[in-house]
Amino acid sequence: MKNKGFTLIELIAVIVLMGMILLIIFPATSRLIRSNENKKYDTYYDSVQEQLELYARTRRDELGGIVGEGCVDDKKLSDLKNYDYIKEFTDEEDVKCFSPGDFTSQQLQDLGISTDHPLVNVKITNNKGKIDVKFSMICVRNYDDPDIMSVQYTKLVEQEGTCETYVPVVTNSLLNTIKDSGFTLENKGTTSYIKGNPTNNYVWYSGKMWRIISYDLTKRTIKLVTDDIVTITNYNNRTSNEFYGSNIYLWLNNEFLSTLRNPEKYLKNVDWYYADAASNVTEPITTGKSYDSKVGMINNYEYRVGSSYLNKSSNFWLLSTIDDSTDDKAWYVNASGTITSSSVIELYGIRPSVVLKENITITSGGDGTVGHPYRLTGDIGANFGTKLNTRFEGEYVTFNGITFRISKADPKYTKLVAVNTIPIDSTMASTIQHIESSDYNDSIIKFHYFDNKYSDNTFIGNYLGLWSNSVQDKLVEGDFCRRTVLKTTSLTADCPQNEVINTTIAVPSVGDMFAVGSNNVYWTISNSDEDPVVDPNDDPVNNYINRKVHVVNINSSLSEKTIGQASEMASILPVVVVSNTVTISGGNGTPDTPYTIQ
Repeated sequence: MKNKGFTLIELIAVIVLMGMILLIIFPATSRLIRSNENKKYDTYYDSVQEQLELYARTRRDELGGIVGEGCVDDKKLSDLKNYDYIKEFTDEEDVKCFSPGDFTSQQLQDLGISTDHPLVNVKITNNKGKIDVKFSMICVRNYDDPDIMSVQYTKLVEQEGTCETYVPVVTNSLLNTIKDSGFTLENKGTTSYIKGNPTNNYVWYSGKMWRIISYDLTKRTIKLVTDDIVTITNYNNRTSNEFYGSNIYLWLNNEFLSTLRNPEKYLKNVDWYYADAASNVTEPITTGKSYDSKVGMINNYEYRVGSSYLNKSSNFWLLSTIDDSTDDKAWYVNASGTITSSSVIELYGIRPSVVLKENITITSGGDGTVGHPYRLTGDIGANFGTKLNTRFEGEYVTFNGITFRISKADPKYTKLVAVNTIPIDSTMASTIQHIESSDYNDSIIKFHYFDNKYSDNTFIGNYLGLWSNSVQDKLVEGDFCRRTVLKTTSLTADCPQNEVINTTIAVPSVGDMFAVGSNNVYWTISNSDEDPVVDPNDDPVNNYINRKVHVVNINSSLSEKTIGQASEMASILPVVVVSNTVTISGGNGTPDTPYTIQ
């Protein structure tokens, strides 16, 4: 029998039928492929949701606790990754996931993501103890190369409304608490300035002790100044007393502002006036030059009114200039408590000042005394297990048997500076190579005779290495700036790379935060002479031992000591660098109850 093949019509019918089957199968197959691809991103999104909810629960008190309501929306996924609160996406090596706020508007448009409506980054809402977390996520391939960056996954949530600062009841506001505290006042317009010597105007905020200096019942605001000298710097490193753009201005509104908890929630942008003024100015300074920001300093009038409690027997700058022919002087408070003038290139202390927003509330328990200061709602100590490097500069920590303050909190480490100098163990000191009994005296020790550059091989470096030996497992290397500090040095500039040393423990650099106010004069690692005088006919050893290094005095001023003269000794104030894996096991970070660490 003869085989019969398909006719043309039959072939066409088969092809059409197969095409119809493919049209049915292909979309389903594509959806299945896309579903499988998205599944790993959906899984990651769900894991981030769980991690964010855990993060939010640990910070519920910042949002009103279990009786109030509050909201924050200023976090991004990148911020939380830096502190290991959430983990990176690792299923594909060249894909990373971010919040919309991690991209510029142009980048979002280039990726095909609409910017017509604001998108949520990470929004945490508390409704009487019930936590709700919403967040957007954009996963891209080749994030580091914008020319070939491409979107792999998005889950976007549009922003609805704004987050309101938690204010439970006005009767719990700090302003209503202090207005009946019996302060002696100097009233000027709507502002009441505190005078005399009050003992109940202390506030603890962001790891720092503050003093209330004035309040305004009409504007519902309160002005604070730090009780401590926070650092030492020159007013300016050039012959200009213009405050805006000066060294102090840059330090206050960059480095210091970054150490404050939620400044957008707590602090008000205000005008800070720095008109030319006399040392004994009798009226508030409300005209002249000004700048608008969250951080400033107190001026001559404010210090004059509150000098009884603001006098710290230390040198610190004021927010006022001097109108004379040179324009190179500014006012400061000297160690005797008197307002006097000085060249802007001198190095004195800084006491930052801030203005609290309207009706900021406080937690229960504080009465404004130094032992029980007022605490702002939400500004609480750390929970058990919190990483130390997520806390705030200024908080107190017990470490290796002595009390430190956090000088720098960094994703990589926490730098701690001792509150007071450490005593010298003569037995331990005598084991250091090249040291003799005449080289130390009680709590005082000198630099190595042959080098004015700090290193682990200096006398102090040797001794601190022995002192920290029992806690080496908690230490990591950090950056220390060993540059020469002159009156024309800008301490707001980055440290020259060739002057950065990496070590786990050292002594402070001039300009370090909270490395002031110790109980003894102590060495820094900052040279005070860029080109020391060298006698070519002298012994090389003598040339080195006549070099000078800065020391910090008890009154927060700087002086210099010769490293090789037995009569010019100074103490040791250790600075240690703690690993970012170290966690808190107790305490609340205050002077009376420092953190303990595991």
